[in-house]
Amino acid sequence: MRKQVKKFKSVVQLLFLLSIVSCNGGGGNTSPTPTPSPDVNELNEFFNMLDYSPTLPNPDVSWPKQLSFAFNSQNLINKMEVSFYQLPECNVYLTEYSINGSVDPLKGFYTTNNQSSYFLCSKFNFQGSGCVAQSTWTSSIKFKFYTALGFLSESCISSSSSQSNNLGQIADYINAYYSRQCNSNGSCGFYNSFIFNVN
Repeated sequence: MRKQVKKFKSVVQLLFLLSIVSCNGGGGNTSPTPTPSPDVNELNEFFNMLDYSPTLPNPDVSWPKQLSFAFNSQNLINKMEVSFYQLPECNVYLTEYSINGSVDPLKGFYTTNNQSSYFLCSKFNFQGSGCVAQSTWTSSIKFKFYTALGFLSESCISSSSSQSNNLGQIADYINAYYSRQCNSNGSCGFYNSFIFNVN
Protein backbone atom coordinates (compact mmCIF):
# COMPACT_ATOMS: atom_id res chain seq x y z
CA MET A 1 0.00 0.00 0.00
CA ARG A 2 2.84 2.41 0.90
CA LYS A 3 4.53 1.63 -2.43
CA GLN A 4 1.35 2.60 -4.29
CA VAL A 5 1.13 5.91 -2.34
CA LYS A 6 4.80 6.67 -3.14
CA LYS A 7 4.21 5.88 -6.81
CA PHE A 8 1.14 8.11 -6.85
CA LYS A 9 3.09 10.99 -5.22
CA SER A 10 5.91 10.57 -7.77
CA VAL A 11 3.46 10.71 -10.68
CA VAL A 12 1.77 13.83 -9.25
CA GLN A 13 5.16 15.54 -8.73
CA LEU A 14 6.21 14.67 -12.28
CA LEU A 15 2.98 16.06 -13.75
CA PHE A 16 3.40 19.23 -11.67
CA LEU A 17 6.95 19.76 -12.97
CA LEU A 18 5.85 19.17 -16.57
CA SER A 19 3.05 21.71 -16.21
CA ILE A 20 5.54 24.35 -14.95
CA VAL A 21 7.87 23.73 -17.90
CA SER A 22 5.03 24.00 -20.43
CA CYS A 23 3.77 27.24 -18.84
CA ASN A 24 7.23 28.74 -19.16
CA GLY A 25 7.26 27.98 -22.90
CA GLY A 26 9.82 25.20 -22.76
CA GLY A 27 12.45 26.91 -20.63
CA GLY A 28 13.91 29.75 -22.69
CA ASN A 29 13.14 28.66 -26.25
CA THR A 30 10.78 31.61 -26.80
CA SER A 31 11.85 34.20 -29.36
CA PRO A 32 11.47 37.88 -28.44
CA THR A 33 8.44 39.77 -29.77
CA PRO A 34 9.59 42.06 -32.60
CA THR A 35 9.16 45.76 -31.95
CA PRO A 36 6.66 47.20 -34.44
CA SER A 37 8.11 49.88 -36.69
CA PRO A 38 6.56 53.32 -36.29
CA ASP A 39 3.90 54.28 -38.85
CA VAL A 40 5.16 56.49 -41.66
CA ASN A 41 3.07 59.64 -42.06
CA GLU A 42 3.71 60.13 -45.77
CA LEU A 43 0.99 62.78 -46.12
CA ASN A 44 2.60 64.96 -43.46
CA GLU A 45 6.00 64.46 -45.13
CA PHE A 46 4.54 65.59 -48.46
CA PHE A 47 3.03 68.75 -46.93
CA ASN A 48 6.41 69.53 -45.36
CA MET A 49 7.83 69.67 -48.90
CA LEU A 50 5.32 72.32 -49.99
CA ASP A 51 5.81 76.09 -49.70
CA TYR A 52 3.30 77.62 -47.28
CA SER A 53 1.95 81.16 -47.51
CA PRO A 54 -0.99 82.66 -45.56
CA THR A 55 -1.85 84.74 -48.67
CA LEU A 56 -2.10 83.91 -52.35
CA PRO A 57 1.45 83.58 -53.72
CA ASN A 58 2.49 85.68 -56.70
CA PRO A 59 2.02 83.77 -59.97
CA ASP A 60 5.16 82.35 -61.52
CA VAL A 61 6.36 84.46 -64.43
CA SER A 62 8.47 81.69 -65.92
CA TRP A 63 8.21 77.91 -66.23
CA PRO A 64 7.72 75.59 -64.57
CA LYS A 65 4.64 76.96 -62.84
CA GLN A 66 3.21 75.33 -59.74
CA LEU A 67 -0.02 74.12 -58.14
CA SER A 68 -1.39 75.79 -54.99
CA PHE A 69 -3.72 73.96 -52.60
CA ALA A 70 -5.94 76.60 -50.94
CA PHE A 71 -7.30 75.86 -47.46
CA ASN A 72 -10.03 78.29 -46.35
CA SER A 73 -10.55 76.52 -43.02
CA GLN A 74 -8.72 73.90 -41.00
CA ASN A 75 -9.55 70.26 -41.70
CA LEU A 76 -7.65 67.19 -40.56
CA ILE A 77 -6.75 65.51 -43.86
CA ASN A 78 -6.29 61.72 -43.84
CA LYS A 79 -5.55 60.97 -47.48
CA MET A 80 -4.67 62.61 -50.79
CA GLU A 81 -5.37 60.58 -53.90
CA VAL A 82 -3.58 61.37 -57.17
CA SER A 83 -5.05 59.97 -60.43
CA PHE A 84 -3.50 60.24 -63.89
CA TYR A 85 -5.42 60.42 -67.18
CA GLN A 86 -4.39 59.99 -70.79
CA LEU A 87 -6.62 62.77 -72.18
CA PRO A 88 -7.41 66.34 -71.03
CA GLU A 89 -10.24 67.08 -68.58
CA CYS A 90 -9.43 63.85 -66.70
CA ASN A 91 -10.64 61.44 -69.37
CA VAL A 92 -9.29 57.90 -69.96
CA TYR A 93 -8.05 56.80 -66.54
CA LEU A 94 -4.52 55.37 -66.34
CA THR A 95 -3.48 54.81 -62.73
CA GLU A 96 -3.57 56.33 -59.25
CA TYR A 97 -1.88 56.21 -55.88
CA SER A 98 -2.74 57.38 -52.38
CA ILE A 99 -0.65 59.44 -49.98
CA ASN A 100 -1.83 58.37 -46.52
CA GLY A 101 -1.33 59.70 -43.02
CA SER A 102 -2.71 62.79 -41.35
CA VAL A 103 -2.06 66.49 -41.61
CA ASP A 104 -3.87 69.56 -40.27
CA PRO A 105 -3.07 72.31 -42.78
CA LEU A 106 -3.17 75.93 -41.68
CA LYS A 107 -5.53 78.33 -43.40
CA GLY A 108 -3.69 79.57 -46.47
CA PHE A 109 -1.89 78.23 -49.54
CA TYR A 110 0.40 75.22 -49.90
CA THR A 111 2.27 75.40 -53.21
CA THR A 112 4.28 72.74 -54.99
CA ASN A 113 7.91 73.29 -55.97
CA ASN A 114 10.56 71.34 -57.88
CA GLN A 115 10.99 68.81 -55.07
CA SER A 116 7.33 68.09 -54.36
CA SER A 117 6.36 68.04 -58.05
CA TYR A 118 9.12 65.50 -58.68
CA PHE A 119 7.79 63.44 -55.76
CA LEU A 120 4.32 63.39 -57.39
CA CYS A 121 5.46 62.29 -60.85
CA SER A 122 8.00 59.78 -59.49
CA LYS A 123 5.17 57.68 -58.01
CA PHE A 124 3.47 57.21 -61.41
CA ASN A 125 3.16 53.54 -62.41
CA PHE A 126 1.62 52.62 -65.77
CA GLN A 127 3.46 50.97 -68.67
CA GLY A 128 6.62 51.89 -66.77
CA SER A 129 7.17 53.90 -63.65
CA GLY A 130 8.40 57.32 -62.62
CA CYS A 131 8.52 60.72 -64.26
CA VAL A 132 9.59 59.45 -67.70
CA ALA A 133 6.53 57.22 -68.00
CA GLN A 134 4.30 59.95 -66.55
CA SER A 135 5.43 62.47 -69.18
CA THR A 136 4.84 59.88 -71.91
CA TRP A 137 1.25 59.03 -70.95
CA THR A 138 -0.35 61.82 -68.95
CA SER A 139 -2.47 64.76 -70.16
CA SER A 140 -4.34 65.55 -66.93
CA ILE A 141 -4.19 64.79 -63.20
CA LYS A 142 -6.94 64.64 -60.57
CA PHE A 143 -6.29 65.38 -56.90
CA LYS A 144 -8.76 64.19 -54.24
CA PHE A 145 -8.71 64.95 -50.52
CA TYR A 146 -10.31 62.88 -47.75
CA THR A 147 -10.99 63.45 -44.05
CA ALA A 148 -11.93 60.88 -41.39
CA LEU A 149 -15.56 61.42 -42.48
CA GLY A 150 -14.78 60.56 -46.11
CA PHE A 151 -14.45 62.46 -49.39
CA LEU A 152 -13.80 66.21 -49.07
CA SER A 153 -13.05 67.64 -52.53
CA GLU A 154 -11.37 67.08 -55.88
CA SER A 155 -9.91 69.04 -58.77
CA CYS A 156 -8.71 68.13 -62.25
CA ILE A 157 -5.44 69.71 -63.43
CA SER A 158 -5.58 69.79 -67.21
CA SER A 159 -4.48 71.65 -70.31
CA SER A 160 -7.29 73.59 -71.97
CA SER A 161 -8.88 72.33 -75.15
CA SER A 162 -6.92 74.91 -77.16
CA GLN A 163 -3.56 73.69 -75.80
CA SER A 164 -1.49 70.63 -76.55
CA ASN A 165 -2.71 67.50 -74.75
CA ASN A 166 0.51 66.99 -72.81
CA LEU A 167 0.45 70.40 -71.08
CA GLY A 168 -1.54 68.90 -68.20
CA GLN A 169 1.35 66.73 -67.04
CA ILE A 170 4.07 67.29 -64.46
CA ALA A 171 7.22 68.08 -66.41
CA ASP A 172 10.39 70.07 -66.83
CA TYR A 173 9.08 72.93 -68.97
CA ILE A 174 12.46 74.70 -69.14
CA ASN A 175 15.29 72.47 -70.23
CA ALA A 176 13.89 69.96 -72.70
CA TYR A 177 11.22 70.78 -75.27
CA TYR A 178 10.82 67.33 -76.81
CA SER A 179 11.49 65.20 -73.74
CA ARG A 180 10.25 67.05 -70.71
CA GLN A 181 10.44 64.44 -67.96
CA CYS A 182 11.57 65.76 -64.57
CA ASN A 183 14.70 64.58 -62.84
CA SER A 184 15.49 64.70 -59.13
CA ASN A 185 17.77 67.74 -59.32
CA GLY A 186 16.12 69.76 -62.08
CA SER A 187 13.09 71.95 -62.62
CA CYS A 188 9.75 70.19 -62.25
CA GLY A 189 6.22 71.52 -62.23
CA PHE A 190 3.23 72.50 -64.38
CA TYR A 191 2.63 74.46 -67.58
CA ASN A 192 0.05 76.74 -65.90
CA SER A 193 -0.29 78.05 -62.36
CA PHE A 194 -3.26 76.20 -60.83
CA ILE A 195 -5.20 76.93 -57.64
CA PHE A 196 -7.20 74.10 -56.05
CA ASN A 197 -9.69 75.26 -53.40
CA VAL A 198 -9.64 72.25 -51.12
CA ASN A 199 -12.28 73.48 -48.64
